[in-house]
Amino acid sequence: MNFPAFNSLSSMELTNAINTKQKAVDWAMQHGLLSSGMTCVCGKVMRLYNSKKAADEQIWRCTNHTACSRTKSIRNGSFYEKCTTIWSDKWAAYANIPRVTGLAHDTVNHRYGFVAPNGVHTNAIENLWKCAKDKFKRMHGTCDDHVSSCLEFMWQRGIKDRDERFQTALELIRTYYPV
Repeated sequence: MNFPAFNSLSSMELTNAINTKQKAVDWAMQHGLLSSGMTCVCGKVMRLYNSKKAADEQIWRCTNHTACSRTKSIRNGSFYEKCTTIWSDKWAAYANIPRVTGLAHDTVNHRYGFVAPNGVHTNAIENLWKCAKDKFKRMHGTCDDHVSSCLEFMWQRGIKDRDERFQTALELIRTYYPV
């Protein structure tokens, strides 16, 4: 599988392409990561609506308003719905993650160990943040305009070959989580 449009796409260009929720949704739909159309169980076409109550601020709503009022998350049936479970520690602020994001959430209680009995841990992300903080210290800090370089740092650290970072990620997403 080949995605020529991504061969030369840097992480900074991607960050700029998806710097608002609407741009991110449009981009994900254009590239097959989110469904660009949905059909209701009643058989009618669903339409995308803005909704401040939805985690993504958009929902699919049935166009048959008189007989049907069903809605679906824009993540319904997508890569994001199928594979995303957030792992965190038991810090109280994380308790709202499922309500706010609509995603599954598993935790590890560090009072009892670094790995929960079900395998949940935060070791990888804590190591990644340590490395990111070390990089920012070497840069003598950073400003809000450069925070997106965190994304760049994560990609560089995870996939060393710069030309294949996004190509590889999108190929894996499309292969294992078709919409």
